[in-house]
Amino acid sequence: MHSSSFSVKTQARNLSPSSLFLDLKFEVKEFLNCKNKNKRKKKKEKEKEKEKEKEKEKEKKKKKKKKKKKKKKKKKKKKKKKKKKVSLLLFLRTQIQFLAFRWWFTPRVHKELHPAYPKAEVNRLSNYASSD
Repeated sequence: MHSSSFSVKTQARNLSPSSLFLDLKFEVKEFLNCKNKNKRKKKKEKEKEKEKEKEKEKEKKKKKKKKKKKKKKKKKKKKKKKKKKVSLLLFLRTQIQFLAFRWWFTPRVHKELHPAYPKAEVNRLSNYASSD
């Protein structure tokens, strides 16, 4: 789906939702920077290709003036394989799924249960934990 440079590193530090959000924010920033770099590279490559084509055209004009026209068979250009584009939404979805999975399955104290957990249940569990 996306290159390995975007993989979120598992860390033993605090895995609160806010820290995971910061991880996600960093990942998105990195992803967008990489996309922008690729766009810039492609623009530069296109400019270079255009310059080369102009130079070839100039050379052809010079040759035509000197020599008689010779018909040549045109070579078919090979089509470049298009790289699959990773959409930002797809990237975000996979990152959020990964972060949620990582957060959900990390061992933690009972008090730090999922935020959607009912408060009464959290209190009951924390009382149970403190009675031991």
